[in-house]
Amino acid sequence: MKEMHLKSTKSYSIFNSIIGNRNLDSKNLKRIKESINEIGLQMPILVNQNKSIIDGQHRLQAAKELEIPITYTIADK
Repeated sequence: MKEMHLKSTKSYSIFNSIIGNRNLDSKNLKRIKESINEIGLQMPILVNQNKSIIDGQHRLQAAKELEIPITYTIADK
């Protein structure tokens, strides 16, 4: 099993969208922000080597709006 290396940043602009990312849904974003306020960010976002978001664009936006660091991991492939 591969190790997962977590990183954290408040430099949100290092991340990119890719074709296939869902559009941000305001209801989902609100729910995620409420959850982060209540229990903290539980799941890192997943990015590729170019820091393009594979999974977690809502979590990234929530972190931006809450002005908290975003935790992320880089996928191997």
